[in-house]
Amino acid sequence: MKKFNELARKEDYPQESSNIPRSKPRYSENENEMIYENWWNPKLRKDLSQRFGRKISALRSQFCRILKEKGISNTDYYKFMRAKYQTQTPKEILADDEDQLILEIFAKHQVLGGTRNEACFELQRLMKRKISEAALKLRFYRLVQKRSLSEDEINSLGRDVLKRSGVKIPEAPLLNGKEIPSIGLDKASIGKEKKMSKIATTDEQPVVSAESDKKKSAPLHSFAPESEERKSTFLYQLAHLPEALQQLEERVGFLEDSQKRQLDLRGFIEHLLAVERDLKQEEKFLKE
Repeated sequence: MKKFNELARKEDYPQESSNIPRSKPRYSENENEMIYENWWNPKLRKDLSQRFGRKISALRSQFCRILKEKGISNTDYYKFMRAKYQTQTPKEILADDEDQLILEIFAKHQVLGGTRNEACFELQRLMKRKISEAALKLRFYRLVQKRSLSEDEINSLGRDVLKRSGVKIPEAPLLNGKEIPSIGLDKASIGKEKKMSKIATTDEQPVVSAESDKKKSAPLHSFAPESEERKSTFLYQLAHLPEALQQLEERVGFLEDSQKRQLDLRGFIEHLLAVERDLKQEEKFLKE
């Protein structure tokens, strides 16, 4: 019994530490610098994710660590980065059509990594008339759906607006102020990977049953993430709520006023009829 109660020695355990997969290596100095210089740009974030082979969430947490080390707040970082590229777009460069103007300003701020509210402020300044932020956002979402614009098309429109105003946005991630082109896979390597995947599937076919083949062939659209169009419709519906409530209140007030007028008219008509009756009675008395 003593043998069972005694603690086992380390030599008795199998050495499995070498077989355990290690986590990804830490970020290098160049990678940290690239994250800091390019995080403000939504397009370059995706490029960094593909380049480093890491998720956007992992890059975001690393970006927060970098800001903490540098002692910079999130708002100060975006102000500093956008100041390099963002300028007041002259009205002469922008479109005369109001719908196109709304699209151009929202697209410009999207390329710069700005917010929808910043785009609304610039539009209110350019239009020189009172339009609520909710109404501007709603018009933008409706225009995007009406013209069926994709994210790439909106970004290209924003880049075109910035290019016309003399602002150049980097196409590739920056490192120490210089663009570093993305390292993509060659066509030959992609073809090899496809061939290898085909060979692997043919080797596994005799083992796999017919039921599993049916499961593989079944569509997986139910597990797909929510599309950007659904998100945009939900967002512009939310943005439209204050304006819709205001319109409903105005309609209710208008209906109440019209009902009051109708009641006043009915009372006036009844009063006239009563006066007419009195006059007829007086005429009868006079005749008698």
